[in-house]
Amino acid sequence: MRPRAFSCVAVSRLTLSLSKHSKNLERAKPSRDFYEVLDALQALTDLKMSEAADPKSPQAITRRLAAVVWGYTFMHYFWLKERRNKS
Repeated sequence: MRPRAFSCVAVSRLTLSLSKHSKNLERAKPSRDFYEVLDALQALTDLKMSEAADPKSPQAITRRLAAVVWGYTFMHYFWLKERRNKS
């Protein structure tokens, strides 16, 4: 029984973490270069989580969608980050 309870707690924490990062992405203030939005997306994709048991679950779909978008935008994010650090 104990491992099962632990896994429920772990899943709950992961869901809360995913929810927190998703809200940060939603609330990111879009600037002219969208750096803040890309920074929130990077934080979401950097979450170290085990795969959801159900690939059709909202958590699994959210993570896959974030990973796909990050795959298209990560170079732009790091270019902006480097440019901002030079300023």
